[in-house]
Amino acid sequence: MPTELIRELVRRSYEVYDRGNRAFVLDLFDDEIEWVFHLPPGIIPIPTRVRGKAAVIAAMMKIDEVFDLIKNDLELILVDGDQAVVICNRTVRRRATGEIMTSKVAAFHRYREGRLVEYQAFTDGADVLHQAMLATTADVPAA
Repeated sequence: MPTELIRELVRRSYEVYDRGNRAFVLDLFDDEIEWVFHLPPGIIPIPTRVRGKAAVIAAMMKIDEVFDLIKNDLELILVDGDQAVVICNRTVRRRATGEIMTSKVAAFHRYREGRLVEYQAFTDGADVLHQAMLATTADVPAA
């Protein structure tokens, strides 16, 4: 795939995902996609490593149960060959508590024949842990 086509595909996939259009993104997944979110286990109760389209869809549904995605502010999209790197600031709301969490995410995408075959995301686990612990220990008065 040409570089500009991959760049537009990545940009559009984040844009429509932020608006809640999961179908567009799910259609991009290869049947054997490998999806990894590098986060220390147990910090947040979401799947961090799955393989196969059905497993990724189940993982995303679990994430949607735990978090409401507010936005991904894309800072950078770099494309080289069949790979793309995205740096973004992600803002989510924990559904159980209403707390807002923000994190910087670096995501690495690899495409083959227009399909996403590999997705690996990294975030600052210490920052996420800090935000999660503050939410469980802080005594915040009701607004």
